[in-house]
Amino acid sequence: MKNSIQIKLIVDADQASKLIDLQKTFALACDEAAKIVASSRSWHRVTLHHLAYRTLRDKFPLLGSQMVCNAIHTVSRAAKEIYQDPDGKWTPLIKSGNPIPVLKFAETTPVFFDKHTLTLKKNALSIFTLDGRMKIQVNLSEEIDHLLRTEKLKELSLTLLKESFYLRFVFSQDSESSLQIKPSVQVVSEEKQKSIAL
Repeated sequence: MKNSIQIKLIVDADQASKLIDLQKTFALACDEAAKIVASSRSWHRVTLHHLAYRTLRDKFPLLGSQMVCNAIHTVSRAAKEIYQDPDGKWTPLIKSGNPIPVLKFAETTPVFFDKHTLTLKKNALSIFTLDGRMKIQVNLSEEIDHLLRTEKLKELSLTLLKESFYLRFVFSQDSESSLQIKPSVQVVSEEKQKSIAL
């Protein structure tokens, strides 16, 4: 069985524009949550949800409640991977109690979806956008259709690769480290105000 699959979306210019707007806004919401992580020194998912949810809902009303939750989850996971890596270069700083750097999410960071924000049937995709639900025709092979009906889906994300949008499906058999979809993140030092690519 394949651990992950991706489907290229065939979209027109208007649909592509809506997906780009969603992706950029999702990244901005992640940036806002990342500032809260840095100021509170807390990235536990539930704690971060309590700290960031209302701020993000107020600042990004078109993003909707579920997408705000998905952005918070994205930031929580990215912060955990970076700040809690025992061999990471940021670990001594985190342990020192000094101010921690702020994560910065690229405009092209993957947008994570769930059953509330995306539904997929044999040849029809209904996806959340800032302008409401958008329908996109898709052609699923029998193999992909079988996987989606029989395997437990772990993650679903929208990615932009070489000017084309893809849906990426990751199934529960995947190892946490090798196939987890990671956002495009940089660490920004507030003192030096410069980006450090990871």
